[in-house]
Amino acid sequence: ALLAAERRPEAERELERAIDLDSKQQAAYLLLAKAYSDSDRREDALTRLNALIEKQPGHPQALIQLGMLYTEMGDARKAAESYE
Repeated sequence: ALLAAERRPEAERELERAIDLDSKQQAAYLLLAKAYSDSDRREDALTRLNALIEKQPGHPQALIQLGMLYTEMGDARKAAESYE
């Protein structure tokens, strides 16, 4: 709701807190990465997505989101690797 209401900084803080409290919160990683990406904080988005993939190798949503992010960043090679 905070992301939809354009209260992005507050939403980011809440998602970061959710991850700090329970690092198994897959949805929080994905939402936070999306929020970061939408705020042109692509490196932060990459960090969160890679952290989720490290915890859950092969996580399909994280890999798709990672590939989309690399595409936005103009890195076709890494995007393709994410989709494999």
